[in-house]
Amino acid sequence: MADRLDLTKYLHPDETLLWQGRPDATGRATPSVRTIKAAGWVMAVCFAFFALMAWVNRAEMAGSWGIMGTFLGLSGLLSVVFLVFYPWLGRAALTHTRFGVSSSHAIILRGVWRTELLRYPVDRKADITAKGGSVAFSSWIETADRNGNGLKERKRHAIGFGGLTATEAEAAAKALRTIKGKASGPMSLTHNPKRTAA
Repeated sequence: MADRLDLTKYLHPDETLLWQGRPDATGRATPSVRTIKAAGWVMAVCFAFFALMAWVNRAEMAGSWGIMGTFLGLSGLLSVVFLVFYPWLGRAALTHTRFGVSSSHAIILRGVWRTELLRYPVDRKADITAKGGSVAFSSWIETADRNGNGLKERKRHAIGFGGLTATEAEAAAKALRTIKGKASGPMSLTHNPKRTAA
């Protein structure tokens, strides 16, 4: 796994790696994770309520065990998914993410089951800011052909590296400032990229 996450294996022959980092995957709860966990606790309370109702009314529920079993099964399954699986998947995604700055592009390598390599040219007019443990910059991204005329739209989007320490974020911002305007064109996304021989 360590070899798959080594950014130097994915660089072009004329590129060098200026900075490499990874997000902190321990004890990090984003607002979406906290919201999903809260929903998981609600589902756990529903499961306990339905189980208690089934136990108290077991004599009167002779013909309705199917519907009660459905409620118990759904609330129990959702509580396990929201409390266990989703936070595990979020931590696994952070563990399998690497950020880097090459001599020409900002690079994000991510993926738990399928590897994705995203390469962003840093625009020469980009505002590069490091705040706390995050770095933000802008890049041109081509969007899908929405008008049916064969032309793709280019829009500037904010991209970022998050979950870093403050010193890592400053180092990443410094590396990004050194490559401003060195590459042109839109970002590229490669699924399951081939590693270069090192």
